[in-house]
Amino acid sequence: MQILFVGYNLFPESGGVFNSVTRFIRAMQMYGHDTKCISFTDCLVSSPHSDPNWLNLPVPGSMLGKSYGYIRRSELQPGEELIREADVVFVHLLYRYHCIWAARVARDQGKPVIVVPHGTLDPWVFTYRGLRKRAWLHMHRNLLFGDGNTVLFATQAESLKAKAVVTSARERVISWSAERLTCGGKPDRRPDGQRKLLMVGRLHPMKRVIETIQALRRVGGSHWTLTVAGPPTTEISPDDLRKAAGPLWDSQIRYVGHLDREQLFPLYAESDALLQLSHRENFGYAVAEAMCEGLPVVVSEGVDISPIVSNWDCGLVRAIRSDTDIDRILADLLALSTERLGAMGLAAAAAARSEFSFERFAGSVNDLVVSTVRQRSLTLVS
Repeated sequence: MQILFVGYNLFPESGGVFNSVTRFIRAMQMYGHDTKCISFTDCLVSSPHSDPNWLNLPVPGSMLGKSYGYIRRSELQPGEELIREADVVFVHLLYRYHCIWAARVARDQGKPVIVVPHGTLDPWVFTYRGLRKRAWLHMHRNLLFGDGNTVLFATQAESLKAKAVVTSARERVISWSAERLTCGGKPDRRPDGQRKLLMVGRLHPMKRVIETIQALRRVGGSHWTLTVAGPPTTEISPDDLRKAAGPLWDSQIRYVGHLDREQLFPLYAESDALLQLSHRENFGYAVAEAMCEGLPVVVSEGVDISPIVSNWDCGLVRAIRSDTDIDRILADLLALSTERLGAMGLAAAAAARSEFSFERFAGSVNDLVVSTVRQRSLTLVS
């Protein structure tokens, strides 16, 4: 079968959505399907993803940050041809023109659509530009969530939260996958009383990067360091981190920029815990990958795989409603013994092997694709 993926700004620095799409592509190729991808890419993106099966459709600069209006038909013709050839169309992310366009063309061509929200239906998303987003959903509800389409969530928590906003005719929950970066044994931990903490992800307000740095300053002490890895965004720059860190910059708090997965392994190996206190994460790749490496994780309840962290006792989970909550969870982390952290790390690795298997993910996605095509065929016949 021919499987098409459509998304927005799909390039490595964009983070979790790009990671998800590349895993979906690997999963489909594992089952012998042909795969193509369309990325509606901002003109300001300096290095769009380069792949012979990856079509980058440039978005005019005047449309950045908007729902794009309508791009000229001639610019979209190559993408329409790919939808015409596809057996199934996956649409990733909401609130942008790419998903409206792809769903309309697919509908006109009689192609089944699988919508992957990536956390864009989480209640926190509606704390900013909420009226605009709700109006957008109301306008396109039937096109995206009506009969014939399937909505795919990464966790049960993401699915439950989405029900407060929209209901869909069909939905599925398939846990995303995560894998170890190496085949070696458990990474070594520092033997002394120092604690090396790690944050991985885009510098974005959603992830409470600034608040976490400020909380660590309030906790005080010289027995900890924090390394932050991830690409800057228009919302938070490295200079914003420096200002938040104050006198601790480059001593206890350092920023190492955007790193690829191979470059991250030494950081996982030398760290004692990963911090991810986000407002929301529909999955949380950094958390899952850290668990794969045997690293304890400290997460907010907004991270939708936090129930796994709690059930397997492989870190700390807290509801974060104020800066005081951040102070408390960080103080609790720094008070844990080396033995307790080691036990959490072993539990994290075991949980990851059980919960984030790529083979299970690939099989579930393939089953979804096969059943979706079969259902569409039965509908057309009837």
